[in-house]
Amino acid sequence: MNITSFINQKLKANPELVELTKNQIYPICADEDTTGNYIVFQQDGQKPVYYQDYRKRNETLVTARIYVVSQSYDEAVSILSKVTETLETNGCEFTSLYGEDYDQVYEYFVIETQIEKRMN
Repeated sequence: MNITSFINQKLKANPELVELTKNQIYPICADEDTTGNYIVFQQDGQKPVYYQDYRKRNETLVTARIYVVSQSYDEAVSILSKVTETLETNGCEFTSLYGEDYDQVYEYFVIETQIEKRMN
């Protein structure tokens, strides 16, 4: 299973996230007419994992970026907290909070973060 399928499956299995986003959880990009709260995620990179003696392990460290979008900053933070909890429970590690932004044209807050997970 690739990282985007993994994230999609785990987030959509969380009833709180499904309710908060009205099941608007998208790999790669959201539909053009998407409004309200939603989540978009995509694979960001991958690198092989090696033992200390430089032999390659049978796993890859995969990173993904996750974007939480909402018209309310507080709701965006709440959704991000649920995303974090869900993915950390399933073996992901959050590496950074990239940024918070406000789109004045569309009046949306966007919070961007990154996770990583070892995948076989």
